[in-house]
Amino acid sequence: MALAPGEVDTRAAEVLPDRSASIVTYCSNSACPNSGQVAGRLIHLGYTDVRKYREGIQDWTDASLPTESA
Repeated sequence: MALAPGEVDTRAAEVLPDRSASIVTYCSNSACPNSGQVAGRLIHLGYTDVRKYREGIQDWTDASLPTESA
């Protein structure tokens, strides 16, 4: 599920109701700042298990790791 930085405050409770769930944010590649911004807002909102995959989805797919489509 995609959650842009500008949507976190208004949509987080709806799409991520469990504040103790494991959440990983990521961008398309390591140059994109959005995943860090989203992770920071989620932590500020009280989410307790938030991590950022800094290398991004490009690195993940280049390594032939599995993906899912929403």
